[in-house]
Amino acid sequence: MSNLRVHSLFHYPVKSCAPITLQRADIDASGIVNDRRWMIVDGASGKFVTQRKDPKLARIKVKIENGILALHYMDGMSSFIDVPISQNKLIETEVWKDRQLCWDQGEQVASWLSDILGKEVRLAYIGEDQLRTVDQDYAKPNDQVGFADGFPFLITTTASIEQFNRDLGYEVSVLRFRPNIVIEGAGLDAYAEDNWTSLSINGIQFDLVKPCSRCVMPSINPETIERERAVIETLVATRKQGNATFFGQNATHSKKKGVISVGDKVTLI
Repeated sequence: MSNLRVHSLFHYPVKSCAPITLQRADIDASGIVNDRRWMIVDGASGKFVTQRKDPKLARIKVKIENGILALHYMDGMSSFIDVPISQNKLIETEVWKDRQLCWDQGEQVASWLSDILGKEVRLAYIGEDQLRTVDQDYAKPNDQVGFADGFPFLITTTASIEQFNRDLGYEVSVLRFRPNIVIEGAGLDAYAEDNWTSLSINGIQFDLVKPCSRCVMPSINPETIERERAVIETLVATRKQGNATFFGQNATHSKKKGVISVGDKVTLI
């Protein structure tokens, strides 16, 4: 197809918190700059904390201004906190089975987040020299990622979310599925990305290496933080393969520095 374009771009600086919509995305070794470079972890075990068990995270808005992370909790009385990057103390963190030392972001933000979630948590930051290696069953040795579950990018299309919403019977945002790159094109078939292997945007090659299996998170309404059972039921009815449901494609990238923008041409390879 020759008419494919970037429809929208997103990143998620704090894993499992609210997204930031981008018009232009700077790319580095771990994906979009600042994508999932911070993560909330259990205060005792260091294990990652997500919307799967703590849907309140969907109500924490995020900004990055002059290198400072700004968090805003949108529930009842608004609460704000600014978090400059700290590299003074290391704590052990865990994403799935990956354990490593990352930077603790201090007592003030730990207390702020603990009050919101009603349990002891801390905020960790992953530095350039701490990036995780992408699963070598699907990637090259130099492919890296921050605190994302497994891959630097998630790619889907406007046609796919439109078809999903038709099957669902009402409209949910594509952000329920946490994509980084959403692609559009006249005549694009729903779930066409299932059959793509590689694509190029502004000189950067993206290899679509693995379909993304979905958990309960797409069912969480970020406004009410309630789970909508119909979302999971629709995924099972329309997107089940084996014991899992899938939406979007995980991707790695070839050029570790670059820029992509909304409206950029997308070329299938």
